[in-house]
Amino acid sequence: MEEMKRSVGWKGRLDLLTADDRLYFLSYGSFLIISILSNSFYYGFFEGKTCMWLQIICLLILVGYEYRNGFLKAQQWVPGLILVAMTFLSLRVAFGSMTRLVPMMFPYIYCGRRIPFVKIVRFTLKYCIITISLVVISAYLGLIDNVVMYKAGRVREFMGFRYALYLPGILLNITAMWVYLRKDKVDLAGSLFWGVVNWYAYYMTDSRVSFLVAEALLVLALLMKWLPKVVEKLRLLWAVLIPSFALFGGFSVVMTMLYDWSVPWMRQINSMLDGRLNLGQHSINKYGITLFGQQIEWVGNGLDSAGNSVEAMYDYVDNLYVKMLLRNGTIFTVLMAVFATWAMYRLWKRREYLILIICATVAIQGLLSDLSLALHFNTFWIAMGFSLFVPQNLDRSLRQTEIDGPPGEDGPNDEDG
Repeated sequence: MEEMKRSVGWKGRLDLLTADDRLYFLSYGSFLIISILSNSFYYGFFEGKTCMWLQIICLLILVGYEYRNGFLKAQQWVPGLILVAMTFLSLRVAFGSMTRLVPMMFPYIYCGRRIPFVKIVRFTLKYCIITISLVVISAYLGLIDNVVMYKAGRVREFMGFRYALYLPGILLNITAMWVYLRKDKVDLAGSLFWGVVNWYAYYMTDSRVSFLVAEALLVLALLMKWLPKVVEKLRLLWAVLIPSFALFGGFSVVMTMLYDWSVPWMRQINSMLDGRLNLGQHSINKYGITLFGQQIEWVGNGLDSAGNSVEAMYDYVDNLYVKMLLRNGTIFTVLMAVFATWAMYRLWKRREYLILIICATVAIQGLLSDLSLALHFNTFWIAMGFSLFVPQNLDRSLRQTEIDGPPGEDGPNDEDG
């Protein structure tokens, strides 16, 4: 029972981790730092093949961890095969450090099923804060570039990163992790602190999407604390949130494909979305939709490791779902929708409403940003995997065991003899 208590459960005790689990955190922590630094101007120190080999070493350590602990069990075959399929489909179209983050995400989701999710969140929160602090401080000390871009009336400071959206995107993930760790202890002071931090990042980078989603998440967390019974009874809300990835994905793809500039209300929506409908439709017409995906390199506002932008016409697709459909293909996109919907249904069944709401905010963010398809921008992919790989009855019994304590201690279990 002690081994089972150690390996699963949302609230696993930290002192029950074995030496083998440290292999996971060695691999995951290294991968996390590499991922964040590759988004910064530190990337110039290890770009290209060096970055690729560092990522491969991380995966080899993860394989060693999984080998020592055993692979799939009978009830894990279906979600396991879905993750394997998505890994190979996304690997097929990967061509650089950023695109490799997608196929590398799925092994960490799968192997993370053995680790208490709260431990993964605490670890990720600490490493993200330390790493982004290193980047920002280095930029202001002049150790790496700190680009300021003036374009279309917008002033955007990159703060050591290669694109203005990266820092606010990671801060959104940090905010979500803080909300999860606090749960029903979310306080107004802490919410104001993280609200101000996200506002400052928005003020410096003019990255609106991550800022608005982070602020909305903090407000929702407070409402869940103050009105827990009301939130739980909002059945219509859950009916929309559970299939949110499929609903928002399908809606945005259909809207992009049907966009007609001659229709006034469509033209107005496109303008409000900074031309996202037009850009998405242009890419669909240019590249077409395939079953297995294709290698596509869009031109955006991001910079290379030397701070240079691509001298070509801007055609970047920000919508996560349209971009996923074009680059990764129809099969991958459908599997991702199945995986996300199934996982969110399981989260609802476990009454993990806070995680469900966090994942739904990520789904909404996908309408305007593609960043969430990477672990350092969304740690909660691992929570989705956990919900599919760990049986609900086992998870409940372990949580009850942790609350009551083992037999022989003072508490309800003593009555059982």
